[in-house]
Amino acid sequence: MNATAAATELENIARDMNTAATTIYSRPSCQQCHATIRCFDKHALPYTVIDLAETPDAAEQIRDLGYAGIPVVVTADGTHWSGFRPDRVAALTNPPVLAHAV
Repeated sequence: MNATAAATELENIARDMNTAATTIYSRPSCQQCHATIRCFDKHALPYTVIDLAETPDAAEQIRDLGYAGIPVVVTADGTHWSGFRPDRVAALTNPPVLAHAV
């Protein structure tokens, strides 16, 4: 499966689970996952956590995206990354303003 199909499948899994705009794929014993969740909480950003141990289909899709480590964060617009990235989380609180030509 290619990365685009994997991202679409992850979006479908998240939608089926009635998730928030951002989904954090994690495992209970992952310290980077806990740090990522705390960072989302600090910025008051909505998210849903999917435990990869309980959702093997999601774990397979994460691998298909090319990720071997967790957490993997997938935003509503399909942007995704792996690992504890406080810079990326903070950027979600202040999305860039797009200039429109007049």
